Amino acid sequence: MKSYWLGVPVLAIALAACGGGTSPPVPDVMIPATTKVADTATRTALSAFDPKTGTMLFSSSTPVLQTLAINDVLSGDRSPAAPDGFLRRVVAIR
Repeated sequence: MKSYWLGVPVLAIALAACGGGTSPPVPDVMIPATTKVADTATRTALSAFDPKTGTMLFSSSTPVLQTLAINDVLSGDRSPAAPDGFLRRVVAIR
């Protein structure tokens, strides 16, 4: 039992020595004005999403979709068609 208690201070000193570094600076994040956030209606209208190609198929139009243009960014939270959410640049609208 005595040897167990001797290991605790050694472990505490080792852990304290590991945490003395400084973190690199975090760059500023810029969200362009062309970024559109999918609302509930837009996420519901998303019927298919291929994360490999970025192709998105919507079952109906929404006000958010009507404002999209080439090179805009569309961001959305999780939905049945995109369980991990999405963040995509618009390259074509058909």
